[in-house]
Amino acid sequence: MPNGWLRNKWLYAADNGTQVRWGWKFVQENRLGGMLDYKNTRIMREAMEKDWDWRAGDKKMPLYGSHIRNRNANGYFKVGMPVGPAVYDPDEQDEMRSNLAFVADFDHFSEDAYFGLNDYTGNQNSLALNLMYNHYFTYRSSLIVGVQGHLDYYREKLLNPTPWIAANSVRNYDFDRNEREAGAYAEYTYAIKDKFSIVAGLRGDYNHYYDRFFLTPRGHLKWNITPSTTLRASGGLGYRSTNVITDNIGVLATGRAITFLDNESGKFDFRKFDRMEKALTVGGSLTQTFGLVNPGDATLSFDYFRTQFYNSVIADQEMYADKIMLYNSDKRSYTDTYQIDFSWTPVERLDIFATFRYTNSEMTHAVSLPFAGKMASSENAGRNHTLHGSFSSHAPDVPLH
Repeated sequence: MPNGWLRNKWLYAADNGTQVRWGWKFVQENRLGGMLDYKNTRIMREAMEKDWDWRAGDKKMPLYGSHIRNRNANGYFKVGMPVGPAVYDPDEQDEMRSNLAFVADFDHFSEDAYFGLNDYTGNQNSLALNLMYNHYFTYRSSLIVGVQGHLDYYREKLLNPTPWIAANSVRNYDFDRNEREAGAYAEYTYAIKDKFSIVAGLRGDYNHYYDRFFLTPRGHLKWNITPSTTLRASGGLGYRSTNVITDNIGVLATGRAITFLDNESGKFDFRKFDRMEKALTVGGSLTQTFGLVNPGDATLSFDYFRTQFYNSVIADQEMYADKIMLYNSDKRSYTDTYQIDFSWTPVERLDIFATFRYTNSEMTHAVSLPFAGKMASSENAGRNHTLHGSFSSHAPDVPLH
């Protein structure tokens, strides 16, 4: 099937400042992997299932293959309108006006994937509603307050047969669930244009699925020490409801049994598995602009962020040689990230970028044996998620996941 996307969006702007935006998009992606000459056909899939033990008889070795099909459909509606009188600043010769906004967003995502004999299907339907009011006390200080609701409906199934492992049954997992969450938030901002800004926010959310209330503070600071030197600092507490399979989709490419700690029968009570990750992220950056050929044509920045996990979901590949064990852990886990970015524009339409990142991570497994990993990279690494959980937080966008 072809890959591609379609998108359309509209904007209506009234004379009184009211704006209405709406739109939709559709994305389809197919990924095929495996041995040379493998094709995504029923015959080749059946051969993997029937002839996995081809060495035991007079059979032809089947070709190993995998296929992932992702589909995403999204629609949104946004309306914002100014309310109340404007606040004027004579020094800036500019004005700000309080405003009221409403956002509705619907997202559908489906994934069908197989890796050898492992077969996964997942569907997610999500609806997010957000009503917020932004009030300007003065040109420099403002307060945002709002309420938000999330509805997430998941239908997930995983078939994990491992006939090559002795005394190992077929695991057929059902991860169907409905997660509903409602919350309120407030965020205060004080800013002096091109000089200084500080943001402090607090958010509270109740998650019906976990029957828990979460309180998440956050803060940001930006200070232009000089016209060419900028200091930034931020910190925030975050919660995330994980999707254990899609967050660790690579484990399906192994020939190991996928099990949950203390429950290896395949009949797993998903509600008893605490998938709500909790982490605190703090850090900052220092950016310096200077000239190599022309004034201000180069930038050098230093970043450091630390994420401290208080509860995390682990796909443990070290506990057993023939199993991958999934469990949550509240033991010591953290990630320190150091990054240096350099950019230079020697001439018009020519940009040169260089990045160096050093990451130091440590997690404690269920058997209390710390695993520490260090790696240096000359490029930004990312993690691609499909059926994705969301943070109920103001934390900076640093992946736990």
